[in-house]
Amino acid sequence: MSLGYHFLLTEDSSTDESVRNLLDLIDSEILSSCPIVVSNSLHAHRLQLMHRSKLSFEVKRPTKQEQTQLWSQFLDIGDTGSSGSGPTSTPDKDPQYLAPNHSIMVKMLIEKITNYFDLNVSEITLAAEQVKSQYEDKIITTAKDSISGKEAKTFTKNDVVPDQNKKMLNSNVMGLSSTSSTTYVGSKMEGMLWNFLKSQTRQRFTSPAAKSVSLSSINFDDLILPKREKELLENILIHMRYKTKVYDDWGFGNKKKNGLNTTALFSGASGTGKTMAAEILAGSLDLDLYEVDLSETVSKYVGETEKNLSRIFDAAEGGGCVLFFDEADSLFGKRTDVKDSHDRYANIGVAYLLKKIESSHAALTILATNMKEVIDRAFMRRIKFVVNFPLPDQESRKKIWKSVFPSTSPTRDIDFSFLSKLNITGAQIRNIAENAAFMAANENTSIRMIQIKSAAQMEYLKTGRILTGSNDENRWTQS
Repeated sequence: MSLGYHFLLTEDSSTDESVRNLLDLIDSEILSSCPIVVSNSLHAHRLQLMHRSKLSFEVKRPTKQEQTQLWSQFLDIGDTGSSGSGPTSTPDKDPQYLAPNHSIMVKMLIEKITNYFDLNVSEITLAAEQVKSQYEDKIITTAKDSISGKEAKTFTKNDVVPDQNKKMLNSNVMGLSSTSSTTYVGSKMEGMLWNFLKSQTRQRFTSPAAKSVSLSSINFDDLILPKREKELLENILIHMRYKTKVYDDWGFGNKKKNGLNTTALFSGASGTGKTMAAEILAGSLDLDLYEVDLSETVSKYVGETEKNLSRIFDAAEGGGCVLFFDEADSLFGKRTDVKDSHDRYANIGVAYLLKKIESSHAALTILATNMKEVIDRAFMRRIKFVVNFPLPDQESRKKIWKSVFPSTSPTRDIDFSFLSKLNITGAQIRNIAENAAFMAANENTSIRMIQIKSAAQMEYLKTGRILTGSNDENRWTQS
């Protein structure tokens, strides 16, 4: 007896148990001849257990070119093949010349999205509809006179621009220069669309094993590193911003299908700026940073660690996030000779991570460790950037001391040259500065060397050291 086709549409792991129960029900004498269509490969093996014939069809995620075409179609800007070529009309010939410039801006936005996100058709459709529902037919431009700086009239997409405003608008609009004083609603659309896509990513990160990190307003100027290391971090940003152009437009991605994601290894002693650099990169890319919590990831039960990691990588499937594995050596350590079942399962876990790292869709994956030598060599091949964070030298420590006190904090007679002689890390310098600030606040005085000395002694005791240098006692008490 045939009862027609039964479709099991499931892509949520939370429905796995329900789907298994339903398949068990269908595997009965009454429904044994009923055709079944399963939209998730997780349950395809169940059909084999039922001794049914099976046809498999792989529905792949759209390529970057296809995603670009979908975005162009849904945002109604036409062909993107000539991205960045500029408007074809002029104000004298077409009073509606603002629209082509808006199209260029949207094309730039689409390129940015496809660099950092890897979305399917339904996700792109949903995001585009959300934006269009609020901003359709509202392309607004506010122009400023380049000479007087006064705001001119605000024009909409359907307005005819008066002749006296065309020249002013043209000087500001044409070419979309970085110094333009023209403000598009396109920028508002970009902000809304970008925030919506990030919110969709946040909804996927439901596992406690990956926790969102609140980003501060720090930037590369706040990170004191040697020139070579800073250039490596800047190269990571360059790699991120031009992935679509290099891999898809220029065809480098045709040479290989895996390993197109960006993975970086930060290596250095504790307190040298690895986490700070990860936060700066995420902030520069305007993406959320998710730190993997090892206490919620690693399990003593066989296979549970892999399941926890799978949830994290699945949440990052659509891109739009930065994954940060702190103390990565505990997960990405070298495989060992198999002497017992523990070694065998540990090696299986490392092999699983090798595969997931190479095929990860996260916009950027960062591994941080202070024991680079124990990372499995197979991971090193898959890592595109290795940035070493050295202990700061005296000149670097002086720069950190100068930058660690906010401009609004009351300081008095601080000898930065003397403080730079303390052989400590950047994180320890910040701890000392903060503790000294609390001491000064309690005493209702400015931050002086005497408070910094007390805070430094506390910091040294944490690592089992003693602050020495009795000959320099007058330097601590000079204020």
